[in-house]
Amino acid sequence: WAWGESDPARTRVDARTVVDVGPATVMEETFTPIPVLRLVTGNSVAQTRMTGARAGRGSVELVLPNVPTISREQARFAFSEGRWWVTNLGINRLSVNGVPAATEHPLSDGDTIRWGSRPDALVSRVEIC
Repeated sequence: WAWGESDPARTRVDARTVVDVGPATVMEETFTPIPVLRLVTGNSVAQTRMTGARAGRGSVELVLPNVPTISREQARFAFSEGRWWVTNLGINRLSVNGVPAATEHPLSDGDTIRWGSRPDALVSRVEIC
């Protein structure tokens, strides 16, 4: 038994069997960029490309205005299946285009998010670019 130079076009299956496999194939992982998610709330703008980003008035990635209808951690934004999704995390309600978002809800460019159920609750416009 001796070690020798290996032929990239041949693969050793066991000590007695060598299979011709042809030239090696290099596969590259494709990268689909995550589009920017921007929340425009009055004069405030918060944006991210990070999936899993949290929004609220506390120590979060998307800082929203400090008003009572917004929880410290109000929502989580995730990019999956080629689009952004929002999930309510806070005790205050969250609605997308007037529809309560009790679980994960898909987002589109131009959607609105109401941060709470009170009539005076802040509204953010969603921009995806």
